[in-house]
Amino acid sequence: MEEELDKRHEISILYCDILDMGYIVRVQATGKSMKPFLKDGDILYIRKVIPSSLNVGDIILFKDAFGQPIAHRIVKKIRDISGRFRFQTKGDALNSFDDFISEDVIRGKVYMIERRIEDRIFYINLESLRWRLISYYKVFKSILRMILSSVRRVS
Repeated sequence: MEEELDKRHEISILYCDILDMGYIVRVQATGKSMKPFLKDGDILYIRKVIPSSLNVGDIILFKDAFGQPIAHRIVKKIRDISGRFRFQTKGDALNSFDDFISEDVIRGKVYMIERRIEDRIFYINLESLRWRLISYYKVFKSILRMILSSVRRVS
């Protein structure tokens, strides 16, 4: 298990180095935190971006407190007193927000998804107007679901 974590960490460092050099990285999506929007096997196209250009609804790749790469959606963007940006993210399928992250831990933005359905490959351009609107809707729906879930637990 520890060997697997070391290998993932090394791959994560390699991806970050490639992004820092200005190249695009293609990464296969795994996990359940962004379901149903992202599916296992989807290929995420990621590029480095200037943090000020990021918006609510964007899916970003960042490193968590343990150095593991995570792709979650931005649900809040603020500028702190030093003028730097901080972001709150959330997995679409999760019932809680992630901790705020600084712009320093952001590695890139997912700008396209390659999805295979049977024998066909589809490309989803997340920067098109249609998908920008869908992303805003996903943020709203995800937050509303989280609020309703907490209200049900209280009653």
